[in-house]
Amino acid sequence: MRRPLRDALLILAVGAILLFTGLGRADLFNPDEPREAEMAREMFVSRDAVVPRLNGEPFLEKPPLFYWLVVTAYRAAGGPSEAAARAVPAIAGLLCLLVTWNMSRRLFGDEAALLAALILLTGFESFWIARRVLIDMPLTLAILLAIDALHRVVTAERRAPWAAVVWGAAALGAAVLFKGVVGAAIPGLAVLGWLLWRRDLRPLWRRGILVASLAALVPVTLWLRVLQVRLGDDAVFEFVLVNNVHRFTGGAAKGHDNPFWYYLPAIVTDFFPWSPLLPFALWAAVHAAVRTTPWAPAANEVEARERAALRDLLVWFLLPIAVLSLASTKRGLYLLPIYPVAAILCGWWLARGRPGRIGRWVAIVAGAVMAGVVTWALFETGHGVAAFLLAAAGAGLLTRSVRCVLRDEPRALGTTLASMTGLALLLAATVVTPSIVNEGTSARAAAADLVERSRAGARIALFDFREGNIGGFTFYAGRTWPNLRGLDTLARHFDAAPGDPPRTDEPLALVKDSDLERVSAGLPFPLEEVRRYRYRMRPGSDATNDYVLLRRAGGSPSVTANRDRRASGSFAAQLNRTAGMRHHAAHARGAFVESAAVPVRRRPDPQRRGEHPGAAPAPRRGAPVDRTAV
Repeated sequence: MRRPLRDALLILAVGAILLFTGLGRADLFNPDEPREAEMAREMFVSRDAVVPRLNGEPFLEKPPLFYWLVVTAYRAAGGPSEAAARAVPAIAGLLCLLVTWNMSRRLFGDEAALLAALILLTGFESFWIARRVLIDMPLTLAILLAIDALHRVVTAERRAPWAAVVWGAAALGAAVLFKGVVGAAIPGLAVLGWLLWRRDLRPLWRRGILVASLAALVPVTLWLRVLQVRLGDDAVFEFVLVNNVHRFTGGAAKGHDNPFWYYLPAIVTDFFPWSPLLPFALWAAVHAAVRTTPWAPAANEVEARERAALRDLLVWFLLPIAVLSLASTKRGLYLLPIYPVAAILCGWWLARGRPGRIGRWVAIVAGAVMAGVVTWALFETGHGVAAFLLAAAGAGLLTRSVRCVLRDEPRALGTTLASMTGLALLLAATVVTPSIVNEGTSARAAAADLVERSRAGARIALFDFREGNIGGFTFYAGRTWPNLRGLDTLARHFDAAPGDPPRTDEPLALVKDSDLERVSAGLPFPLEEVRRYRYRMRPGSDATNDYVLLRRAGGSPSVTANRDRRASGSFAAQLNRTAGMRHHAAHARGAFVESAAVPVRRRPDPQRRGEHPGAAPAPRRGAPVDRTAV
């Protein structure tokens, strides 16, 4: 078997194991996953492919391409689920590995290409985002395809390869349809930097790059036209100006405002354990790239091509970081599209950059830290056997890494560290994360209880929920809930006008604990706390983040009794059946728990908030939930 085919199959096999194993074991968790999965669920149920909606209301931060893909996954899987939603970014992550490998192989050969793919796979952020329901990994794939195609166009020696131009236009169009015009920003910056370095802008019009850029705007323009017909000019203004222009300039008021230097520490943590190698790789690349001068030409054509490739990679890496640092809105995952080039540079450094002894020892220490952190997390979450196995495997791989350093085998060192890091990340994703999320931060139990109460006759509404916390309560309920804005609206939800016939349903409202004091002080009648959904922020901590289900004090006894009787025969019975199946104590991992109905006047007493007596575990994952209602 030829080496390129063997390497490609190896990347596919290892990538599939790391990215798809246990993909649905952890529940969706805030702030982004429940929202994205829920928006796709609502599109799946309503069959409205034009307007993305969250809890029934238009949500126009992004174009709909990502939701189209997730809806397709839902249909293939027979309905919405965590695994189906996460399959889309996982597939995109697997394809990113192949594109990175192919581009690095074209520039630097087989050995550097294999290392680049393994480094990208085992970098923390790229691995983590590929297993979450987020738009960023499919967006990264589109950006990576566009950059690869446009780099072929820019570096073509004679005529423009029109197949690459068409491919680049399609990839740019997909990037824009994923995230708006900002999706084309990184490819545009890279191409502009390459041409300015060469002091020749003529390829923009002579090789069709401008035509490709204009063609990339056609799909999103058509969508905006249909959106304008459906929702009017305000919807187009919301998407184009608020969520594209103002987010860059700081006028959108969407949060995530961070200082100019924010991305420097973000790279250190998000590209770990390879980030300590990145300064060595960048220094070696700069040293090699600028060595070509009129008085020191390249020794041969191969060396000249390698130096030109390194210059292009440095532009692709550094220029987007500089421009993104100027934006007011900054998030670590916005750097995801530059991690492929970081992986290519590190792979080149290990394979051909003649790494020094210090850089190799730094790599070993970084790998040991990653394995040690995951081993500690396994012990903390009660998985001693898995922690012991990881420690044993890590010790063996570290020993082999030291041997590689002593024998001057940097390429073997790279594959060994990638193996150790991949094993640690896989255990973190399939063992540690489900233990923390399912027992502590999932809205599954709360949503199931709300559904049971609704079926028993309760009229449930949410109060002043935002995009970051509403998705879990709707996705796991399989339906939308009224989301009340303002205390007057909440009062009307609870109150009955004089002369109204007796109600046959009981009005309940789910309120964030942080809003409880405002609600109790702002309503003209007293409230009772029906249930408190509580989870611990992290294992071993007393810090909680509560949601409180409220009713008006002195509500209809007949409705209340009917509700409690039906709930005790269904949801409570389900809790009892699953109580013996939980192997982690709720007080250690965090779980939604119930508290007795008590009058609500002010913020709950801190002493009472710290108690978790008789905490009932959440319903067993996989329990049937009706997900057909919008």
